[in-house]
Amino acid sequence: MRISFLRSPVLLILIPLIPLILVPVLARGSRWRETSPRVWGSVALRLGIALAIVLSLAGMQLVREVDTLTVVYLIDLSDSISAAERERAERFIRESVQAMPPNGRAAIVAFGHDALVERLASEDRDVPPIASVPVTTRTNLAAALRLGLALFPEASQKRIVILSDGLENLNQASDQVDLAVARGVEIDYVPLDTTPSGAEAYLDRIEAPARVRLGQRFEVTAVIESTKPQSATLYLFEEGKLIRSLALRLQRGTNRVRISLTAGGSGFRRLRAELIPEVDRWPQNNVAESFTVVEGPPRLLLVEGKAGEATHLAAALKAAGMEPVVISPAEIPQDLAALVRYDAVFLVNVPAEALPDGVMEVLPRYVQELGRGLTMIGGDSSFGAGGYLRTPIEEALPVDMDVRSREREPNLALVFVVDKSGSMGRCHCNDPNALPGQYQRVESGLPKIDIAKEAILRTYPVLGRLDLLGVIAFDAGAHWAVRLRRLTELGELQEAIGGIQAEGQTNIFAGLNEAAQALSEIDARVKHIILLTDGWSRAGAYDELAKQLREEGITLSVIAAGRGSAAYLRGLAEAGGGRYYPARSIQELPQLFLKETIRAAGRYIIERPFYPVQTASAEILEGLTGWPRLYGYNGTTPKAAARVPLMSAEGDPILALWSYGLGRSLAWTSDLTTRWAVEWVSWDGFSRFVAQMAGWILPAPSSDRLQAEWRIEGDEVELTVDAVDEAGRPWDLLDMRAVVVGPDLHTHQLTLSQIAPGRYQARMALDKPGVYMLQVLASERGEAGEEGAPVAQITTGMAIPYSPEYRWPAHAEGEALLRRLAQATGGDRLVEPAAAWTRTSAPARSARPLAPTLLLLATVLFPADVAVRRLRLGAREWGRLKTWAREHIPQRRRKGVSEWPIPPARPQRLGRLFAARERGRARSARGRSTSAPADLPQSEDEE
Repeated sequence: MRISFLRSPVLLILIPLIPLILVPVLARGSRWRETSPRVWGSVALRLGIALAIVLSLAGMQLVREVDTLTVVYLIDLSDSISAAERERAERFIRESVQAMPPNGRAAIVAFGHDALVERLASEDRDVPPIASVPVTTRTNLAAALRLGLALFPEASQKRIVILSDGLENLNQASDQVDLAVARGVEIDYVPLDTTPSGAEAYLDRIEAPARVRLGQRFEVTAVIESTKPQSATLYLFEEGKLIRSLALRLQRGTNRVRISLTAGGSGFRRLRAELIPEVDRWPQNNVAESFTVVEGPPRLLLVEGKAGEATHLAAALKAAGMEPVVISPAEIPQDLAALVRYDAVFLVNVPAEALPDGVMEVLPRYVQELGRGLTMIGGDSSFGAGGYLRTPIEEALPVDMDVRSREREPNLALVFVVDKSGSMGRCHCNDPNALPGQYQRVESGLPKIDIAKEAILRTYPVLGRLDLLGVIAFDAGAHWAVRLRRLTELGELQEAIGGIQAEGQTNIFAGLNEAAQALSEIDARVKHIILLTDGWSRAGAYDELAKQLREEGITLSVIAAGRGSAAYLRGLAEAGGGRYYPARSIQELPQLFLKETIRAAGRYIIERPFYPVQTASAEILEGLTGWPRLYGYNGTTPKAAARVPLMSAEGDPILALWSYGLGRSLAWTSDLTTRWAVEWVSWDGFSRFVAQMAGWILPAPSSDRLQAEWRIEGDEVELTVDAVDEAGRPWDLLDMRAVVVGPDLHTHQLTLSQIAPGRYQARMALDKPGVYMLQVLASERGEAGEEGAPVAQITTGMAIPYSPEYRWPAHAEGEALLRRLAQATGGDRLVEPAAAWTRTSAPARSARPLAPTLLLLATVLFPADVAVRRLRLGAREWGRLKTWAREHIPQRRRKGVSEWPIPPARPQRLGRLFAARERGRARSARGRSTSAPADLPQSEDEE
């Protein structure tokens, strides 16, 4: 135990100066010198007060050594740690914690790319399996050390035990050593996987030229690393097709395998190599990818909804020297890396529901970020009729799918006819052994009627401001919950349908008939009924009703909720010109309602002969006149920034185009088949029109003046772009920007800085394996606040096929790092789990601050000093006081005197003022029957 000072001990030099405070005391009058005990008592008190204040300001504290030990285990869960080694590490921790002494505490941190606290410092000896799941694609030992250091309590010996292979590839663990030493933390380690068994071979990279010409021979180099001589097979794929297979004999170290290829297809080409070694440990590191651009005719992807719909378009494009590829919707690539090999995509009467998952999100990125082209061709399953309303593809096109009427006429009048009978309060039992007709509550706890109400509310945002909406709830009869009208707020709809309860019988005909009557009395472009029921209904005149609906132009779709739905509902939907949706699960209702509402809102198709009207000049229409007649189109609304060079007589767009991000998109709202464009496809200007339409949406050719190169460093990628002018000299002072689209479609915007003549560079964090697409755009520097004109662009890609955790490391280097960390902090390698609880070389101490106690002491001594200086209580005064008390206090109690008698005045030495005061006191005391003692102690002021 010892004394230390938390703050600067320099304040202790004030202690010799404390006697100076005695000068005013010793300089007092003669009476002080006559009563020396009072003088020295006051001096002692003042010395104590001053000393307590000085020591508290210096931060005096009592320090003692403690034998408490806290151990923080850092367990590596990155990809480079095998399952067996992870189990060994967890077993080591469990055995070590079970050996924890009574004065010990243990904490656990799991780490990979990030670090997570698995357990705070605790005396509990129970260690369940590790539940934390850090990102495993990197080893960030520095983050684990930083977090581990933050878990230690102050009053404890401190030890960190690292269970890892030491192969860090993110940040530097050595940066945390100084902090560990300063806090007295000892770092020990348990090396994992230090004696790898067997051999390992992996593909480091593929080297391919950035650009080649069509038909040109070029060379691809596969760089392979191997730990020992062995046999292997290398497979090379282009766009997913096997193009070469090679049997190899690998040597220890780096092997470079050169493969000669011929550029056989134009566009962006993706090369992928796969290695199958004879002896291998990690299959994850046996792949590598590269990209090259083959210069040739533009490649266009034509996606046709029905076979033959793109025939005329493909023939015209081929005649123009382009390379069209016709596929079905199911064959469209679902990732950017595969889609970018095409310069533009044409959606030819393709319904939205036919597109594979992910394509709806990929196509806008393809146009906006990579500068490609997109065209939508009309038809009965395209635009709004195809379900593109409120979709990402609609955002990329120059038109909106809903029609905003110029005559203030509603585009859509929609009536929901909802079954509210008793059966809608339940759902069929899912138990296959249940008796026929047996019901139970919905598993979610909500009856079908409540889910139906939620579905109606979901459709509200899809409706336009002029659209009409009505809700009929039927049991034995039909009841309007919401009269057919224009709704302005969602709360209005919610309040109106909130009171619908499931009860009564079922009469589908009554609900449909009421909806048909209401729709027949209003004017709207589209009139639609959506029926929701489980199908248990009494009979009705459905044939006559279906005829009436057709005559009034009203369509009917049916959503059958539950397995008990009547079989005739499908025929009812077909007769009503709508769709039939069997809800396999009651939870599907909201999505089905939304889907059908979107389809209805966009179902504006005009089928009548008309001649397109040219309203503006455009590159697509140059050299063309005498537009043929068309026989139909999809109704749409042009966006504010769109150009509409061709319109119908009613002002609806036929041809609309605009720029979207770095690319362009185009909408042709008629079709290119013999249904609506029979005269158009036979027109002698058709091929030129199609060629100019495709030419307008094609991206600008990639420039050979730009060369891009990637380099991976830890969790960052360094992008370097070299630019040369027409004379081949470095091109300086350009505004260089890049857009990077990751495998999750997340977009990174980069601004490259010039670092050398003609060289521009930027860095960004890319740690997720996958394919990254890059679009680089170079522009001249414009005036202040203005963008300059683009002068060159290039599209390229980079693949991170696997985590750097799977690169075969030098394990000795990993253990060497752990050894250096241990040596710098006085630690060592641990073999036995119980060794983690030996005392550390740096003893821990607990400090108790004494400043609060010292300040309290000074506070107590101060009034004591005042009392000693102000009151004189000698032996004579104490004797007189005792005598007076004996004589007068009992007497006062018998007489009931309530006041303490005032002592008689004594001669004063302070002048006339005090004498006058004493005379007044004497006069007031004359009338009292008792007299005060002759002498009471006086204060110092009265002396």
